[in-house]
Amino acid sequence: MLEELKTFIAVVEIKNFTKAAEYLSLSQPSVSVHIKNLENYFGEKLIDRSVRQKSIKITEQGYLLYKRAKEVVSIIEAAKLEVKIDTEYIVGDIKISAVPSAANYILPKYIAEFSKKYPNINIELSIKSFDDVKKDLVNLDADIGIIDRKIMSDDFEQQECFKENMKLIFPYDYKTYISNIHSYENLSGQNWILREKGSGTRFLTEYFLNKKQIIPKSVFIMGSSYSIKEAVKNGMGISILSGSACEQFENSNEIFCMDIDNEFSRTFYSISQKNFKPKRSVSLFLDEIKNSDAQI
Repeated sequence: MLEELKTFIAVVEIKNFTKAAEYLSLSQPSVSVHIKNLENYFGEKLIDRSVRQKSIKITEQGYLLYKRAKEVVSIIEAAKLEVKIDTEYIVGDIKISAVPSAANYILPKYIAEFSKKYPNINIELSIKSFDDVKKDLVNLDADIGIIDRKIMSDDFEQQECFKENMKLIFPYDYKTYISNIHSYENLSGQNWILREKGSGTRFLTEYFLNKKQIIPKSVFIMGSSYSIKEAVKNGMGISILSGSACEQFENSNEIFCMDIDNEFSRTFYSISQKNFKPKRSVSLFLDEIKNSDAQI
């Protein structure tokens, strides 16, 4: 409706459809459609057009709408300016403590978008283990924590942030090792590479192995997604990584990634100290995540 009102104002002031279209960088048919939409909405004739004389005449109802349209557009433009000024002058800082999968692969894009909108809010992101994220909150070393599984404690406020799919990863020439990767039975008797104890990826991998009754031949432990990728690339075995981590690697033709059931996706949560009122900057950041596309 706003664009139609702007078009109508231009036509009334310029008194010519073609010139109004040029002024607005629109096609003349688009201008005609905007005017027709307004007439249909208000149920009144707003502009009389003379094809023969190539002139237009604004009706009485048209002039009434023109006056109100100017007021509406002026109010909206003022509101836009006020909001822009408000966001530019919000200052503050946010300390985020996050598990590696969130800190390395997911949060940077949210922080980048947030910083464009709120350039005067400083953000410090620390990469910590699941347990250390909780410690940072208890010690007031962080404003919010981002973890990859739900906390079973009443000491923290927690809410869902985003969900992420997990993927099986294989050496790029996986057919040399496994004839049919789509049959989970063929994943038994293979070398498996797992993250360290306490890792959310380790937890989900073990859940997957138990649920699918997969028995590894040997198990190797690696301390990061990158080291797992390198191990798989070099033929040490197969593993499971987050979808966001796989995005960084699979386009390099070094590993092959395959989706697994949604049952094995994981949910990330934001946590904060209970009974602590969050700073405005923190609330704005969490709202930004909540209102974004939260499925990775």
